[in-house]
Amino acid sequence: MATDIYLLGSGIRGTLHLTTETLQAVEACRCLFVLHPDQMVLDDLRRRCPDVRDLSAVYDRYDVRRDVYVEMSRLVVAEAQRGGPVGFMVHGHPLFLVSAAEYTLTLATSRGMTTEILAGVSSFDTLLCDLGIDYGYGVQIFDSTTLLDNDWTPNPKVPLLVFQLATTRNPNVVTGRPTGACLQPLVDHLIGTYGGDHMVKVVHSAAFLIEKTEIIELPLAAVSVDSLDLERRPTLHVPALPEITAPSAPPAAALADARTHLRRHGWALLPDVMPPDLLDALSREADRILADVPAGVHRTAATDPTGGVLVMNGLDARSDLLFDLARTPAMTDMADALLGKASIPIHTEYFCKPRAGAASTPPHQDQVFYQHHFDDEPAITFWTPLQDVHPGDGVLEYGSPCPAMGDLLPHHGSDSPDFGAQLIDATHYTFTPVAVPRGSCLVHHAYVVHRSGSMTSDAPRRVFAFNYRGSSYREARRRTADRP
Repeated sequence: MATDIYLLGSGIRGTLHLTTETLQAVEACRCLFVLHPDQMVLDDLRRRCPDVRDLSAVYDRYDVRRDVYVEMSRLVVAEAQRGGPVGFMVHGHPLFLVSAAEYTLTLATSRGMTTEILAGVSSFDTLLCDLGIDYGYGVQIFDSTTLLDNDWTPNPKVPLLVFQLATTRNPNVVTGRPTGACLQPLVDHLIGTYGGDHMVKVVHSAAFLIEKTEIIELPLAAVSVDSLDLERRPTLHVPALPEITAPSAPPAAALADARTHLRRHGWALLPDVMPPDLLDALSREADRILADVPAGVHRTAATDPTGGVLVMNGLDARSDLLFDLARTPAMTDMADALLGKASIPIHTEYFCKPRAGAASTPPHQDQVFYQHHFDDEPAITFWTPLQDVHPGDGVLEYGSPCPAMGDLLPHHGSDSPDFGAQLIDATHYTFTPVAVPRGSCLVHHAYVVHRSGSMTSDAPRRVFAFNYRGSSYREARRRTADRP
């Protein structure tokens, strides 16, 4: 069957990427429509085809880019209906982020016409060379507007390429000089996954014969600066985040000492459990989750009157990172050792004192919140701050003497927005504040009386709390498995 329309791509760099196959198709066409910014390419094509028509003037007739591309497709198909073959040449690959070519293919197919698409060198191909990376092992590719409109969250373990930066959420024909300022929505979206300090590259592949490829490396947060020139239609390269280091459990002897201290005093400090890169990842995860918390007091979150988040619950269901972290061997091994039996993660929480002046939380026992779910298993919490916590930073304070495991004291409802219950009488307890260096975990059992101090420092105090309980079922299975 004879071809009515050829969809062709010139490649990226002038005439150098025109393939032999594409040139043969050009010479076979009676008419060739061209959408290309390089006059040298147009001149070369005019030597090969008797009727070459530059489509760039169509941009002047419309304000909205979609209308431009629909009109281009209409012109190509209408000409092909008068007799083929007719060619449509675009910059790059004809079916890599070229709406006019997509519309042409759809319209031609709807009218029963035969379209042949020839491969061309795309901007993706040149990026492989410019960055020197083989993406055959995995890559994510998005158009910036599509990524934002669908609220897709990229996988931070896989490299990311974001195209069409200059038209981010702008449906109109771009007439001025686009700058990084238009990328603020994209930057805000990506920072929740990667963090503002993550180094990225803005890549412009050379498109003209005398032009050189330009690669600008900068922190993700700086991509939206007004000085970043998008006029040459660059692409954003976001490398995968490095593998996060797993938690590190203390040696067995140190864990045994911690268990003794935990049983005697209700708490113990475990130093150097969380590596810095893991804490950085947890901080980014906190930022991501916080962005969706509504103001007020709700079932799974509470804020102060200014909207500062005080507490979030049920985070295992909202964060793969937190779900997986709670189940790492280091965390479960520590929980097993401190509980003296096999354990199971029960839930993960986030606690924050947003700013100076944040009030202390009332004295309470964690078991008051567990009693309707279980009262026959011990439970512990790994209180994991994302920063150093000193007196004045809302440190945890533990009451002495410590109640025995299983001794649940009388509580009543609390007026505190982030706590539902507090001790009826805590006047006979002496409270000891415990400073926690960044990277350490403060562990306590569910019957120790504790509270958090008030805030006098300005920086927010942010903490994830990983909660575990003993599991007699798992302990029995483990003992059965250990039998010879």
